[in-house]
Amino acid sequence: MGQARCALELLLSDDLAQARIQARYLHNLNRQRQALEAEVLKQAESMIRRRGLAARSVLVLAGEGWHPGVIGIVAARLAEEHHRPVALVSLENGRGRGSARSIEGFHLFKGLAACRRALHKYGGHAAAAGFELAADQVAALQDLLEQAFHTQMGHEPPRPALKVDAQIELQELDRAFNRHLETLRPFGPGNPAPVMVCLGVQCLGSRVVGQRHLKVQIAQGGNVLEAIAFDQAAHHPLEGTLDVALGTRISHYQGRTSLDLRLLDWGRP
Repeated sequence: MGQARCALELLLSDDLAQARIQARYLHNLNRQRQALEAEVLKQAESMIRRRGLAARSVLVLAGEGWHPGVIGIVAARLAEEHHRPVALVSLENGRGRGSARSIEGFHLFKGLAACRRALHKYGGHAAAAGFELAADQVAALQDLLEQAFHTQMGHEPPRPALKVDAQIELQELDRAFNRHLETLRPFGPGNPAPVMVCLGVQCLGSRVVGQRHLKVQIAQGGNVLEAIAFDQAAHHPLEGTLDVALGTRISHYQGRTSLDLRLLDWGRP
């Protein structure tokens, strides 16, 4: 979104007053981007639920009015959450501009090459790509990209291997942690989001949300937090002492920023 020149001018400016004006402009632009991103993510997740797409090996989703500047970010978040390739398409006047993100093992550019008859043009690399197509070719792209996935990977997405970055205590997941985490962004193939392990937490209980997901309460040393485990509703009810692997996601809603916990995996001590 916007132009890179403003950010460059801010970095090069020796006029403090002008730099502050540019900083405020960029801050407001970033807030707008966050709001657009949150709305596209909300609509995309709703599509997955309503259309029962969770079982598909590849997710191809399209929406009118989705800002082309944020669909790549949202595709990356969905690919991480659902552990499968995701392509989002912004539709306007019968045409679509798409952005796709992959998972380890699936070469996305080669996958799109196998779909070229449904595309006007495409480009990218193994992990990320962009493309353009006619709006009426979105369904064809879904089928062709899924076929390409099966050719490369077989018929089931591989189970992700977790690489743990640090062992922590629940009490460390506070606002200061949130601020430090923000300085590490953006996350992506070359800079994966950190994974923390927390040993010996008490799972106080769980509940099913959205029919497929599991929300749990975990406690340690008087600290109680909630975490969500995507596509793990079959493990309800979950209780007892656990060693847990946690990921984090920054959420922006109505001008407020919060740290959401994801329960990535767990085991009994």
